[in-house]
Amino acid sequence: GDCGKPPTMENGFLPAEVSAQNSFPIGTKVTYRCLVGYVFGSESKRYSSCQADSTWTPLQGRCEPTNCGNPGEILNGYYVANDSILGSKAMFYCDEGYRIVGTDYRLCTADGWSGQVPTCEIVECPRPVIPEHAYIESGFGRKYKYQQEVAFRCNKGFEMIGASVIKCSENNVFVPSPPICRLPPTSTPMPTTTIAVLTTVSTKSWADVTVKPTVEASTLSTGAIVGIIIVIIVAVIIIIVIVKWWSKKKEGQYTTPEKVVHEVQLC
Repeated sequence: GDCGKPPTMENGFLPAEVSAQNSFPIGTKVTYRCLVGYVFGSESKRYSSCQADSTWTPLQGRCEPTNCGNPGEILNGYYVANDSILGSKAMFYCDEGYRIVGTDYRLCTADGWSGQVPTCEIVECPRPVIPEHAYIESGFGRKYKYQQEVAFRCNKGFEMIGASVIKCSENNVFVPSPPICRLPPTSTPMPTTTIAVLTTVSTKSWADVTVKPTVEASTLSTGAIVGIIIVIIVAVIIIIVIVKWWSKKKEGQYTTPEKVVHEVQLC
C-alpha cells in the first residue's frame, strides 16, 4: 500500500506540489522547508520517508527561530535586549552627558537586525542669550557641556524675574530659560520744579517787576530747558530796556518805557 499525507512540521512546510498529493508510494522521501524567519537546527533532518508498513518515518527536524546574534555595540552607550530571536527588540541608550543620534532600537527580522546601530553624541549647549539689563556673573564660555552652569546678575537698579542659574540639559538647551531684569514696579517720583516767568514790567522801578509762577514740571525735559532759555532771553531784553529807559529818563529824552521798547524793536 501507499502512505497517506506526510506529517506536518511546526514552523515548516512542504512544497505545494507535494502537499497537494493524497497518497505516496512506498520509498517516497519528502523534504521540508522552514517558514521565513526560521531555520533548521544543527542536528535536524529535513525529510521523512514512506516506509513498507505505509507509515512515515518520524520527523527529526525542527525549524527554530532565526537568531540575529549581537545587535551591535554602541560607543559611549549600551543596549538592552531580552533575546536575539525573530521578533526580539534591542533598545539603545547613551551614557550621561551624551545623546542618541538615530533610531534608538533594532528589531530582529528574518534578514537580521533592522536598521543601523545609532551613535552617542556628546551634549553641548551654545552660549545662552544674555538678557537685557543683565550680565554673566560666572560660567563664561562659547560652548557648554552637559550640566555646566551659567549664572546671571542684573544691572544696578533692576530686579530679577526667574532663576539666576541655568544648566545645559541633555537636549542641548539651557534650562530653565534665562531670567528677565526689569525696573522695580514702584519708584519714588521726582520733586516738582517751579519755573518763574517774567510777565509784567512796571513804569515805576525794577523792584516793581511782577514775577508769576506759571510752569510746573516733574522733570526737566528738553522742552522745559528750551523754555528756561527763552525766559532768560526775555529777561535780558527787559533788563536792557529798563536800563536804557532809566538812563534816557535822566537825560529827559523819554517819558515812558513804551518808547524805549519801540526803539529797541527798531534796532
